[in-house]
Amino acid sequence: MNLWTPQMNCSSRVFEECALEDRLHRRARLFNRLRSPLSMASRPSMQLAFAFWAVMAMLMMPYDGSFSQPADSTLEEEWSAHEVITVSNGFNASDGFTPSNITVDSTDGTPYLNRPVINMQTVGPSGMLFSRAAGCLAYNEAVDEAMLIGGREDPNPSQTGEEGPTDFIEAFTMSNQTWNPVPDTLPQAQAYHECVTVQGKIYAIGDYHPTATPEVRGEGMVHIFDTNTNNWSTGNTMPSTMGVGLAGMDTLDGFIYVAGGVGRKDRSDITNRTMRYNPATDVWDYMANMSAPRHSFELVTYHGKLYAIGGVVRLFDAALNQTTTAPANHTEVYDPSTNTWTNGSDLPFKIAGHAAVVHNDEIVIAGGLSNSGRYDQIRGYNPLTGELHAHGNLHTPMYDFDLLNVNGTLLYAGGDTSNYRFSTWSVSYSATSATYTNPGEQSGALISDVFDLRSGVESSATPLWIDFDGTTPPGTELTLQYKTGANNAEISNGVWRPIGPNQTSLSLTVGNHTLSDAMPGDAFVQYQISFKTTNISQWITPSLHQIQIASEEARFVTLPPSVMNPNAAVNEVQTFHAAYGANKSYTMQVLPTTYDGFSIVGLEPAMLSYEPATSVLSVVDPDGILRPGDLAASHTISQQGDLVDWSFAVNDGLSSPYLRLGVVTHGLQSTFYNTSTITTIDNQLKVEVVQLTSNFSSQGDSSTEPGETYPGDAPMTAIVDHVFSNSDARLLNGLIEARINVDVQATVELGGAFYTNPGTWTALTTGSTTSIDFELPNGTSGDARIWLEARTSDDLQLEVMAYNQSVTINIEAPVLTSTTPTAGAYTNEQELRTVVLNYHDVGGFSNATVQGFIWIEALHDASGNGQAEANEYQQHPLMFSNTGNEWSITLLVNESANDDHQTVRIWLKGMDLAGYSIGEAPPENGTLWWESRTPSKGELVALEGIGTVQDEPVMRLEPTKAFAWRVEVTDTNRLSDITRVSLLLGNDPTLGLRYNSNLGTCEALDARIQVTAACTATSGSTLVIEFHAVVDWTFVTPGTNDGRIEVLIEDYDGANSTLFEGMWTLERSMDVALDSLMDIEGAVQGDLVEGWSIISGETIRLNATINHLVSNTSYTGPVSVYWNGKLQSDRWSGGTSGDASDGHVSIEFEAPLGAGLLFDTTLTIWDPYASQELLQIELPTLRIDGAAPVLLDSTLGSGSSRFHLSGIEIGANIQEANLWSSNLTLTCQVRSLEQSWPELSLSKASSTVYDGKTMFSFIFDFSSLGDPSLLSTQASIACWAEGLDDAGWNLQASTGNSNLDPWLILPLSNEGPDVAINDVTVSGTKESGTTMRLGIQLLSAGEAIDEPFNVSIFTEIEGERTLVGREVVSKIGMNTVTTLRSTLTVPSGTWTLHIEADAEQLMWEVDETNNAWNATFSPAQTSFGSATMLAGGAVGIAIIGLGVVLLRRRGEALGSPALDAVEPTPKKPLRGPPQRTSEPKAKPAGLKGPPERKGPPEVPTSTVDGASALDALLPTQSTAGEATIGSSVNEWSELPPGGEYDYGLGGTLYKGEQCGTWRMNEDKTFTKIE
Repeated sequence: MNLWTPQMNCSSRVFEECALEDRLHRRARLFNRLRSPLSMASRPSMQLAFAFWAVMAMLMMPYDGSFSQPADSTLEEEWSAHEVITVSNGFNASDGFTPSNITVDSTDGTPYLNRPVINMQTVGPSGMLFSRAAGCLAYNEAVDEAMLIGGREDPNPSQTGEEGPTDFIEAFTMSNQTWNPVPDTLPQAQAYHECVTVQGKIYAIGDYHPTATPEVRGEGMVHIFDTNTNNWSTGNTMPSTMGVGLAGMDTLDGFIYVAGGVGRKDRSDITNRTMRYNPATDVWDYMANMSAPRHSFELVTYHGKLYAIGGVVRLFDAALNQTTTAPANHTEVYDPSTNTWTNGSDLPFKIAGHAAVVHNDEIVIAGGLSNSGRYDQIRGYNPLTGELHAHGNLHTPMYDFDLLNVNGTLLYAGGDTSNYRFSTWSVSYSATSATYTNPGEQSGALISDVFDLRSGVESSATPLWIDFDGTTPPGTELTLQYKTGANNAEISNGVWRPIGPNQTSLSLTVGNHTLSDAMPGDAFVQYQISFKTTNISQWITPSLHQIQIASEEARFVTLPPSVMNPNAAVNEVQTFHAAYGANKSYTMQVLPTTYDGFSIVGLEPAMLSYEPATSVLSVVDPDGILRPGDLAASHTISQQGDLVDWSFAVNDGLSSPYLRLGVVTHGLQSTFYNTSTITTIDNQLKVEVVQLTSNFSSQGDSSTEPGETYPGDAPMTAIVDHVFSNSDARLLNGLIEARINVDVQATVELGGAFYTNPGTWTALTTGSTTSIDFELPNGTSGDARIWLEARTSDDLQLEVMAYNQSVTINIEAPVLTSTTPTAGAYTNEQELRTVVLNYHDVGGFSNATVQGFIWIEALHDASGNGQAEANEYQQHPLMFSNTGNEWSITLLVNESANDDHQTVRIWLKGMDLAGYSIGEAPPENGTLWWESRTPSKGELVALEGIGTVQDEPVMRLEPTKAFAWRVEVTDTNRLSDITRVSLLLGNDPTLGLRYNSNLGTCEALDARIQVTAACTATSGSTLVIEFHAVVDWTFVTPGTNDGRIEVLIEDYDGANSTLFEGMWTLERSMDVALDSLMDIEGAVQGDLVEGWSIISGETIRLNATINHLVSNTSYTGPVSVYWNGKLQSDRWSGGTSGDASDGHVSIEFEAPLGAGLLFDTTLTIWDPYASQELLQIELPTLRIDGAAPVLLDSTLGSGSSRFHLSGIEIGANIQEANLWSSNLTLTCQVRSLEQSWPELSLSKASSTVYDGKTMFSFIFDFSSLGDPSLLSTQASIACWAEGLDDAGWNLQASTGNSNLDPWLILPLSNEGPDVAINDVTVSGTKESGTTMRLGIQLLSAGEAIDEPFNVSIFTEIEGERTLVGREVVSKIGMNTVTTLRSTLTVPSGTWTLHIEADAEQLMWEVDETNNAWNATFSPAQTSFGSATMLAGGAVGIAIIGLGVVLLRRRGEALGSPALDAVEPTPKKPLRGPPQRTSEPKAKPAGLKGPPERKGPPEVPTSTVDGASALDALLPTQSTAGEATIGSSVNEWSELPPGGEYDYGLGGTLYKGEQCGTWRMNEDKTFTKIE
């Protein structure tokens, strides 16, 4: 309840009434603030008065539309020393502020406007052309495009292992956010590089090849794009062997800095190297190295320095106690002015493979990975403050992508989303890009909690003005709004002020502002500050320094007493007052109330008013509540205000047992507060023992402590006091009695019984303390409890404090339980040994009851007999401590004078505090004794090399070669005291060997020496250790201390070191000789010589002999091999490793993938760590064959006849990019459904190489392999080829190329020659010896026959055949009839005439049964019909026509014999295939067209001339005409014979005198032109 109204005259009225009127004034002045329905509804009794005052306030309220309120004239005077100013210069949440888009520095409370949150938006639908990772982005300002340069692509995501670098470039147009291909490409494919722009040129630097097989080492490529000319060029690569990718890179001061990175495939060469590239001179310089090697990190220029952030870093991990190479949170900072690196603050997360760029004056870190997986977070990092801001996320977790800032717009493109980095399995690259653009402005707010202006809870305050301090650079704003109220509810229901016309909300700018709308008692204030900036890219923001609020206050510093006692001491109350103005005054009231604080009708309060200017106190007390003689007031001045001390006491016999106090400050405003404390008039009295004393105390005086030990009957005195319970005031009159009782709990040893001993009643003195004397009981030992009892006959409520002091009563002797050291121990002598003797004793000890004595044999054995005597002991100080009944007696002893095994004795005499003896011991033994031990270090007895000779005692240390030393040591104490023996080489504490005695093991101090299992140790009178080890290649000479050995012996007593010089030498030189360098894989193997052809990827074996140069012994151990050369225009480099055994090393590696000449190739052999080159070899120029030869499809469209198989010409062409020098074997076979003839194989060298084709020509003769007439109509010739090119590739074909799947199937036609003897006419007489004339009609029923054949005439007499004539038919056309004329001499008797065509069976025919005729003649015949023979020319023509007609009747007879001839006998049966003797035709020279045919075979001349002249009557067959100009043939094999090829610039010609001139067309056909 508000009981004060300072602005009204309330001195003679109850303050509740004044309070009501004052609140009406306040509501009138705060109409705008409290106009809400909630505020009005909370005060229904005030609505009428409120409405009146509200209207008046609105009429009188001036309007100020500006953000700054006019200053109050009352504040223009100097501030007095009595104001309260609430200052806020820390704006943390702990300071009471809630930020919105604001971050507050937790160290100093400074608020900072948050940068815009980066939320990337993916680009679509015109996205990237294909997915890729490990590329870089650069901005081409000339065309406003971002270029995505190079990277790593996956041409076929469904397959594995084909991923690789690309030279492709895409451009992102910033204006319309679309991707387009760039026509130009990189000079060379490049991935895992970085891009920067310097002076209008874009630099793409670095390269790394994670999956290249064989290995390709990074060259440190430098590709330069001139944005003015749109041309790419190549800069100077990084220095030799220093080329890296996965490096950090950025520009600073016109230079390009490249730090860290890797070059080797396995990333084992991770480096801390820093190089600087000068774009103006194309020169590389070495700068200071980073402290830690790293790769896959970002190097970012920020505020004039370079920051290396995260990455895969090689660091010592203290948690694992080892060096690791893993994603790290480590950062380093490079200062170009001093060329130094320093460690930066660690990130709170480990990261590698990320992207980073400066954006809005912070380093934006995006994506990346760690050992736990991939990141999609985007973070903002300020390395100067260590602040880390969370932004949005990438579209997916990924790494190995680039992030670019273009004038406030961020762009990223591509990336690796694979689960495993640098893997060829499950590779997944991104084809997504995204952008983010800064907003036009960024704003935030800082809202305070509701501040309580009061300096304490028992108070009230009124705000006067607010001082708003901050800075607003151009483009920024900083404004403030506030609320005030009497409580939190008014704050929460109020509106933000100041308020303008029509209830518009205004804001305050930086400055001092009077809170004219705040009301007295508005102790609660809340405000909000708004921040805004438009300078986002430079990140210039407003700054808030502090907020000050001045107020007046009235407060109880000390709370009014909750209880007052009548007839007791004066009450003191202190109040605080803060006020402005010279006429300020302060008031306090004391009001009788009900138990719950309400005033009582008819009872008036007592009023005390104080003026600090005059120090005058005035009192109004109509009901006599206060004692007049005990009233006073005074004040003190502080910077914050006045402290007033009020003194008063209450009378007895008050009308109400409850009082309530209030206080008010009168200044510019009147601020009042009524305490919530209800004071009760209380008569409860407390009685207690305030002190206990005894002359038997062990404290050195009469004071006692809990737990002290006393004997029985010990006298004691208790000091007893009495005060009111809640005020500590003593009673001024009355009667109280008290007594002291003692209860004893016997010890367990005495039975544990409980005894009570009551004291005597004693009257207490009022107004002071009372002494009560008593004695402790003497019946048992144990714990005693001393306690108080009190009583009274007055109307007082006594509260007796039982006291419960605990002491110990002792009647038992002490018992020794343990000692340190133990009795008889043998321990190292010490100059200050702590000796402890532990006793069990109920009473305990002190220096007054126990004395200590010491006997040190070296100092006190006066008799020299080694025995302690009583008179030889020296007194020694003792220290005592205990826990319960467990006591410790401690001595500090200096025994350093003793020799080894001399004794020390402690002798205690005396008793415990209760008088019992501590236990006497004889002086020769003492209470405790032990033997002193004199420490002695281990010593070296001998050091000698094992395996050395007397003439050469120096140990020669050679890589991978074993060595050994024998070390013998001793210790005068005991060998088990030796803990470690170390053999240190070259003054290097980490180089050498160590033997651990406690484990019995040998170990190497680091990897430069490797201990072997032969390292052993044996102990007897000495410890003998044989150190056996092997030298590693990492062992390099330490420098000036070559040959030094330090033997370090560590034991229980310390370390002992012995140095030796000239004990060893390091011999790293090797003698290496190349034995062979061979191609060992595939069909063609052999030594690599100049021009050797080898299949791409085939295995090459290097054999070499390796010996130690100095000792000329065989080397056994690892080596490395590296190669570097050029395959055409591409660089071929890599390396591998192997092991040498007994001086021989055989290492295999693969030839490069690809095709072309491999030249300028150097092969080097190194130690396994590539620190020393052992041999360099120049490889001969090799031909790398990347593809197998391909047998091209045959151009033969149709086959031959099965009856012409003696000269089948087949051409084979091979597509071969390298060389083919060997023969090609072509196997062909005649096949049909029913049978297959034997296979026939020919092996030929190539005839020529033309148009990239190697050409072969084969002529097969199948005529002797089978009977063509037995072949089915589906017969064909099947062919397949085999052979190797010079590199050993097996011949391949696009279709089949085997017996089961032939390369060529050439169908055989059923067309062939078919000669039939159609008719024979005979004329003449039968007379023996006469001439018979024959007309033999031949019919060619098949194809034309161009080869000559015979028609043979036989006579058969009595079974004997005789050749009597033979006619030669040079050729015959298709479906042609011809007549042969012949004669013979008629034999005697009966005889048979046989006429046969092709009797020699020199040609196959379609029908072999129709080419024979016979007739038998007898002597009875006298003549032959000649009608047929005499028919003239017309008859001959008719016969020819008849033959053509009859040809179609194939089965009918074509003629009849003469009238007197005997019936013909059956025709001869078909004989088997003829035996051919002709050889295959020779290969045509130089592919000059089809070969000329041979002439007819030689046949015997017929002995019968006949009438061949008649043949002239028959028509002859004309030859085919020659090709005309403009005619064409399909291929070269159809050209006429007799020409040669002419290769010229105008094309290819085929020329010859007989064939003319033919031109080869683009489709390989030929056209005759001359």
